[in-house]
Amino acid sequence: LGLPIRKVIIPVEAGRNIAVLLEAAVRNHILQIRGINTLAPLVPVLLLLATVAHQISWALAWDRFGISQRVVLLGALTMLASAWQRHGIARAATAMVGTVTLTWLIELIGVGTGWPFGRYAYSESVTYERCPSPEVCSDLESVTHHIPALLGVPVIVPLAWFMMAYATNRLGWLISERRLVRWLWASASLCAWDLILDPQFLLDPQLRGQGWWVWFHPSPALPGI
Repeated sequence: LGLPIRKVIIPVEAGRNIAVLLEAAVRNHILQIRGINTLAPLVPVLLLLATVAHQISWALAWDRFGISQRVVLLGALTMLASAWQRHGIARAATAMVGTVTLTWLIELIGVGTGWPFGRYAYSESVTYERCPSPEVCSDLESVTHHIPALLGVPVIVPLAWFMMAYATNRLGWLISERRLVRWLWASASLCAWDLILDPQFLLDPQLRGQGWWVWFHPSPALPGI
C-alpha cells in the first residue's frame, strides 16, 4: 500500500511481561503519530540536573570561570526547553530573544549612565588563584580569563537574566494565579538574586584582584553586596 511501517524493537528479558512491553510500545507509537514526544518532558529535567551538577562542581573547583558560564548556559537552555514544552517553540524562542535583547539594552544603559542600578562597570578579565592565602599554602598557580562581551556587557549576563526571569515567573504561577501577585513575586525574587550574585562574583576567595564587575560607589551597602 506504500505506507511507511515503523519498526520497534522491544527488549525482552527473563521475568518481563511481554504484553505490558507491547502495550507500552503501541501507546508510545500512537502518541508519536499524534505529534506527542513522550521523551520530551525529560529534556528540561536532564538539563536541570546538569545545571545542578555544575553548581556543585563550582564550589569544588578553584578556576571557576568556565563553570560559571556553563551554569548560565545550561540554566538558560533548561528554561528554554521548559517554555518550549508549555508554549511551543515559536513563543519560547520569542520570549528568549526578547528577554535577552531587552536585558542587554538595560545593562548597556546601566553601564553607560548608571541608571537604574547605580554606577558600575564589567571587568574585561578575571583571575582565579588555586591558593588565595599564601599564609596557608604556597601554591601560586593562577589563570586569567578574558570575559566575552558585547559593548561592555558580558554575553552571559542577558542569558542569566532570561534564566532567572523565566524561573521566577514560573514560581509566581505556582504561588498565585493573580497577575499582580506573580509580578511582585518575580520582581522580589530577581532582586533577591543579587544577595547571591555580588558575593559570588566579587568576594569569591579564589579571585585575585577585581571581580567580574566593580561598583564605583560601593557604599552604603549590605555586607558583601
